[in-house]
Amino acid sequence: MPARSSILGPILHLDDATSWRGGQQQVLYLHQGLRAADVDSRVVCRQGSALHERLLEERLPHYALEHMSAHDLVVARTLARIVGDHPQSILHAHTSHAHELALWAHRLGARSPVVVSRRVDFPVARTWWSGRKYRSRRVSRYLAISSAVEQELRRAGIEDARIRRVPSGIDLTRFENLEPDHDWKRSLGLEPGELLFGSIAALADHKDQSTLLRAFARFRDRGGSGRLVVIGEGELRGPLEAQRRELGLDDVVSFPGFTHDVLPRLAAFDIFVLTSKKEGLGTSILDAMAAGRPVLATRAGGIVDAVVDGESGRLCPVGAVDAIADTMVELQASAALRQRLAHGARQRVKDFDVRSTVERTRAAYAEILEDPAGS
Repeated sequence: MPARSSILGPILHLDDATSWRGGQQQVLYLHQGLRAADVDSRVVCRQGSALHERLLEERLPHYALEHMSAHDLVVARTLARIVGDHPQSILHAHTSHAHELALWAHRLGARSPVVVSRRVDFPVARTWWSGRKYRSRRVSRYLAISSAVEQELRRAGIEDARIRRVPSGIDLTRFENLEPDHDWKRSLGLEPGELLFGSIAALADHKDQSTLLRAFARFRDRGGSGRLVVIGEGELRGPLEAQRRELGLDDVVSFPGFTHDVLPRLAAFDIFVLTSKKEGLGTSILDAMAAGRPVLATRAGGIVDAVVDGESGRLCPVGAVDAIADTMVELQASAALRQRLAHGARQRVKDFDVRSTVERTRAAYAEILEDPAGS
């Protein structure tokens, strides 16, 4: 269905996150894409958050609020006032707390439709409040970023009429002239012939870097050589560093933390690895594919929507330390295989161009304004 931008506006994107992760990148991409299509798009975010800083850098319209909790009635009233004079406005919640905030705004008089983007493949909690929140008729559409997320929404009792699959996307133009950061790679101290395995993810339980460390240790036990770098920050840094010591990997595994301009380092990887046990889709995988890096990942959540095993990457079962280690050995041994997978990845990732994400979202907005109930 073609989107009619003239009937849209404002679109209020709600995001309460303080840190920068894939979801915040998607909000920024969508905000930029909608404004480029002449749609009145605005972001409501937390003052001082990473998203707020990026919006300031890009000089994009937004509201930065000092407090933005799930049950913040002051913010909810502010939202209700903003949308009160705009009969064609839409509240688009991009986090779980923003979902609740949008519903409170609706209860306080905001009569605009509510859209919720669901980015994680965790089961919807089976609590009274969660059930009430997800089955609320105030939510016109749920935008699921992958088949796995779509399935979890159905399991939560949400009917198909209110679910649309809108995969996350990436800006492929960012990779057209991407140069690897060779100086950074040399600083890691790789020996001649060693490969650099790299991962980019928050240091969180569902990303399962513990399995990655054990698999890398087993890879080395089987004669593999190389180094591993895990770019990202999170609450599990301490336990992961302790595990690295226990496995005797201090000299070959590094945790450099969060890096703002990560793409040149990503392009310097020889092999990209992600061993998540839960994953909505995995935009870091899409970035790696666009950068022409061979991908080794687990069959977690929406990853299978992006990576075709043997064509655009290699997939292993979740938590399968031996299988992951064996695949590392296989990839190290064959430059031809790495090249073939990299070529397949570049072709496959074209299906995840962010322009398609924006157009699918605009189409959902237009559909909602014509038929908010989804009938």
